[in-house]
Amino acid sequence: MSHPSTANIMNSLNTTPHEVTLDALLAGSRDAAMDDPTDRYNVPALERGLRMLCAFGEEDSVLSAPELVRRFDLPRSTVFRLLTTLESLGFVERSESGRDYRLGRAALRMGLDYLAMLEPAQLEAPVLQGLCEELDLPCEALTGDEDADEARMAAMAQRVRAKVAGIAALLNPAPATGGGTVVPLRSGVSAADPRL
Repeated sequence: MSHPSTANIMNSLNTTPHEVTLDALLAGSRDAAMDDPTDRYNVPALERGLRMLCAFGEEDSVLSAPELVRRFDLPRSTVFRLLTTLESLGFVERSESGRDYRLGRAALRMGLDYLAMLEPAQLEAPVLQGLCEELDLPCEALTGDEDADEARMAAMAQRVRAKVAGIAALLNPAPATGGGTVVPLRSGVSAADPRL
């Protein structure tokens, strides 16, 4: 079963309608970025700092200042000031080497605060969807509310019965076999029922 990774969650947050604008700002082309009237309210330095934070991920958990200079095509002094500010706020910290940086505790705290404000269904949905696809069966998460859980389980049982009945019909179609039998999967009816 696949769980949504932090990178996947961050990637979903990282997508904005101003993606081209951010890239233009990071490349230093302020005129191209100002074509969108909503961009006059953006703070370029803040955008650069947040973009730099988003560069740290599963694949690049540790980055050096020269790597960030190359990646964002920014002056070394700008990258140094951004890293110094982010480090003073706890969003990045120096690695053991003292030359490289990685995400700090403030970034973790912000991520955990975000996850805490989400409804459980928002967190469960991608996991349950993956499980449904992997098993090719319906899946539900229980809430702890007995009445709601009972209704969910009854609805899921109906979907499972329909799925199993479809599989059974494909594997052993009654008209195509000499001894084929159709067994209704409704409650109260069994294969031993004399009406069958």
